Amino acid sequence: MTTHKPFLSQVKHLVKQKQYQALENLFLEHLTRFSEPLNLNEFWEAIDYLSQINQETLSLAKDMSIFIAEHLIENHHYQEALAHFQKVMRYIETAPKIRAKIIDCYKQLYQDKPHFNLCLIKSGITEHQSLDTALSALNKLIRLEPGTPVYASRYGYGEIQKVDFLLDTIAIEIYDRGLITITFEQALKSLQIVSQDNFYILRAKKPDQLKKLINESPETLQAIIERDVLTATHKTSTLSELSIPAEETKKSICELKPSAIRQLLKGFISDVEIEQFINQIKKKTSTLKSAVDTKKRVTPKPELSIDIERLSDNEIFGRLNSVPVQSIKVDLLKTIVTKRADGITILTKLFLSQNNKRILQNIYNLFDENARHAIISKIDTEYKTYPEHFLWLTDIKIKEKNYSFNPLSELIRFLDIASNVLTKQYASVVRKKIIASDYALIRNALVELESNQAEDLWTKINRLNNLYPEELDAIKSLFQQKFPDLFQEKDDYLYNTQSAIRNKEQELKRLISQELPNCANEVARARSFGDLSENYEYKAALEKQRRLMNKVIQIQKELAKSRVIDFNTIDTSKVNIGTSVKLMPFDDSQEQNILTYTILGPWDSDLSKGIISYLAPFAQTLLGKTIGDEIINEQGKRFRIIEITKCILSE
Repeated sequence: MTTHKPFLSQVKHLVKQKQYQALENLFLEHLTRFSEPLNLNEFWEAIDYLSQINQETLSLAKDMSIFIAEHLIENHHYQEALAHFQKVMRYIETAPKIRAKIIDCYKQLYQDKPHFNLCLIKSGITEHQSLDTALSALNKLIRLEPGTPVYASRYGYGEIQKVDFLLDTIAIEIYDRGLITITFEQALKSLQIVSQDNFYILRAKKPDQLKKLINESPETLQAIIERDVLTATHKTSTLSELSIPAEETKKSICELKPSAIRQLLKGFISDVEIEQFINQIKKKTSTLKSAVDTKKRVTPKPELSIDIERLSDNEIFGRLNSVPVQSIKVDLLKTIVTKRADGITILTKLFLSQNNKRILQNIYNLFDENARHAIISKIDTEYKTYPEHFLWLTDIKIKEKNYSFNPLSELIRFLDIASNVLTKQYASVVRKKIIASDYALIRNALVELESNQAEDLWTKINRLNNLYPEELDAIKSLFQQKFPDLFQEKDDYLYNTQSAIRNKEQELKRLISQELPNCANEVARARSFGDLSENYEYKAALEKQRRLMNKVIQIQKELAKSRVIDFNTIDTSKVNIGTSVKLMPFDDSQEQNILTYTILGPWDSDLSKGIISYLAPFAQTLLGKTIGDEIINEQGKRFRIIEITKCILSE
């Protein structure tokens, strides 16, 4: 029987031999050798490894990432292809062709889902939104439908009641609170979709299932509580219910006090069943403690017996990583400093190659003052290369106060790390640092922030996708206190007459109630012809549907910012929206050559009646002018304003 080495071991062997062509062949062979489904984790491990060696293997990692995706798509594994794209996003170029492949996968999976094309457009994936942000938005939008359980950061747990793509709103029934309505933008920022067996969903909607679990499968209930109460991404609010500080790390139900467990279950489970559940947890805790104590008694402490002076740097690194006991690691580090002339140099290399915080702390403790200054200076300069080290050292700089700490510079670096596609995994750490101690970092950064920097910094903060709305509001308030003009509303309203707005609303209604349904029927009819790759009628129907969707969204946006022209407040001392203007040519004062223009909204424009949009270039030239002012049109002809009056509408 033939046995194969683990895939990653084979990859490492070929990299060591620098047999890069053989590596490509290995990927191809591995893709085709095994029966389905493929074990994508093996490929992801190998790609991650290749990306860290050198530029040549990084390039190979990119090529293999795309090759695997194309293989999955060709074999109609669209769900696996999307999972693969998400996993290798940081290695591949997000070129239009990659974006097109991803969109095609979604279409194959969700084309029949109502409002799917609207989901595509709203996510930004069809535009120039960053791909990882767009994918995150699209995955959420697709799952937003009535009956879906959710967690809203400001309100708590609930269930979606209605999704309205026309009004751009989502209605959610929040448990113990009632119905709320939020916008799609708010949903993308602060709404989390949770599982149907989420502890809080079961407690609110299916208490009988909780009772069944506590009696028939208490271990399952323990696991659910650990997942949804102790380790949820939004655990700050869930732990506050139990009076547990959010910074306290509690990963096991065994760490909860009995009073906290009673508080979680009281009112939903009988007191007797709760006490039985607590006793089971106590037994589990006792068993785990006994196992740990036994391991401590029987596990001897390894001895350190290394001729440190003869080892190469790589051998030292390998030895450090292989030592299982922390105290032995510390002894090894101390030996490096005392017995090697280049000890600090080796420690510096070790420091930069590690991401274990305990090891980082142990190495840092062994640095002398000069070495500490040098490593901090290097990390501050190369923070994008060493984001984890930079974030860790920030706390050191604040605590020790011996090193230069510029809050504004630190904040800008944090935001760079959180927005960079290669380091976005640290966005949650950045968020915690930004909101820590009542936004102390923001407050201190604002002290030295100049007004010409304020808008740019606020824009970067506003782009952080993981800040909750209430956190963003708090930060905005701090900015407003120092820069009150920063958030003054710009007049980007769209002014039109009442009748023009009414006509546009009727156009939108016709598009949604008639044209879109008719187009959907055309798409369905064309799809029934089969062989979509050669079905040009189907493609044409899809393109027509896309154009209609875009038109609907554009009209919705324009109507949202439309305002009725108020003819009661029009100032005729100068040219304004809602005025009629008479222009006399400089070289001809005959009355029949006098031109009259009425300036209204873009939806009112009718050149045959002399009505022009205030947004038109010529109208922009006229606005603000007074009687007697000279005007030059686009053809270079000169006119003088001889009369300004309030326009009279004829409905």
